[in-house]
Amino acid sequence: MNLKDMGHGDRILYILGMSLCGVIFFVIIVGVIVALFIPGNRPAQTEITDSSPNKAAKPKPEANSDGRRLKEKSQWHQKEVRDKGS
Repeated sequence: MNLKDMGHGDRILYILGMSLCGVIFFVIIVGVIVALFIPGNRPAQTEITDSSPNKAAKPKPEANSDGRRLKEKSQWHQKEVRDKGS
């Protein structure tokens, strides 16, 4: 195909068409390369996080085997409530 015999409009359309073909070819080649490096049969890696601010602000008291720590926390809380009331 001789570009010298074409008009200006035909030249522009020819260049735009060849550019579009180049972009499509590039996207297909990159897609194939990416698909080869990323296997599709691996399980999804999900992580469950709790973003609740209430749980972060109020951690649950840890109890020993006999529950002594839990009793100490509840007694401390009762004293705190009594002090606020007076």
